[in-house]
Amino acid sequence: YLTRSQERNFSVNQRLLAVLESGAEASLIEHFCGTDSPQNSFTNSVTEFVLQANARLTHYRLHMEQEQALHIGGIHAQLQRDSQLNSFQIATGGILKRLDVDVSLVGEGAHCELSGVYLPRGKQLVDFHTAMRHMVPNCTSNEIYRGIVADQSRAVFNGLIYIHPQAQKTSAQLSNKNLLTSDQAEVDTKPELQIYANDVQCAHGATVAQIDEQLLYYLCSRGIERKEAEVLLSFGFINELLNRLDDQAIQEHLRPLAYLDNGATTQKTLGVINAVDDYYRKDNANVHRAAHALSDRATHAFEQARAKVAQFINSPGAEQIVWVRGTSEAINLVASTWGVSNVAEGDRILVSVMEHHSNI
Repeated sequence: YLTRSQERNFSVNQRLLAVLESGAEASLIEHFCGTDSPQNSFTNSVTEFVLQANARLTHYRLHMEQEQALHIGGIHAQLQRDSQLNSFQIATGGILKRLDVDVSLVGEGAHCELSGVYLPRGKQLVDFHTAMRHMVPNCTSNEIYRGIVADQSRAVFNGLIYIHPQAQKTSAQLSNKNLLTSDQAEVDTKPELQIYANDVQCAHGATVAQIDEQLLYYLCSRGIERKEAEVLLSFGFINELLNRLDDQAIQEHLRPLAYLDNGATTQKTLGVINAVDDYYRKDNANVHRAAHALSDRATHAFEQARAKVAQFINSPGAEQIVWVRGTSEAINLVASTWGVSNVAEGDRILVSVMEHHSNI
């Protein structure tokens, strides 16, 4: 569902009804998005599922609208005997986003998995309400929701598990965890249990925490900017849910690339790629080997790079900068020079599990 800015405020009223007959299987992706221009839209959406006996539905609902969009929506599902619903929701963007998820398990042996992620920022408000209604015996459900709340935004989560008096042998779990990345961010979370049967297994819990300063310091000490480090740690908080998604394309769409294996191969920025391309087009020659113009330019660029690195790492002089082909060669060079002169038999060398394999 795609919205774009209009001259006047407008609304979108959407309804989706999916009926899975006995033994049917399906995967469904709902993607709400908009153009980059500021939105003046209000979306009112309703999604309904009816799963008959032994039906299986995998559902993804992606709320990724522009930041000024308004969205109020609902997911309503009815599960018959031995049917299974697996639904994942993510909420990003939107000045106001309210989503109600209401599931009724009305056939024995039915199972429902709900999971979700909400990522408000700025002054956005995200409001999640779930209701898991166990109406008959021998049904199971599991709910896991994670929130990362930034800036001056606010998140609300209300999760209800209702066990009908006839719903003996029920197993129902609910977990809501939240991470605050700002002192001005706010989370209001309220998991609820309403149990009217005596032979059930139910549990619920909620937590609110902040980013671990020690982990943040570790990443910053490795040269990562604080904002980028916060993003990496935040996505580690929700990575469990993303890894559980069956659709690989959706995983890749939702997860930013965090590449930390620079000891093996460093990813190249566009500036580096363009500089290498420009060198091979204009200045490709041996350094310190010839007197012609190409070699002179290549040698000058080579030594200028050494001087820039020396300045960047605060080295006393460019002559102390030694070029090597990679981490392994650098470590071996240190080991065969400084190491041979300073490390003796019986000395203890402490390395962590994160060290480059050549250290070991």
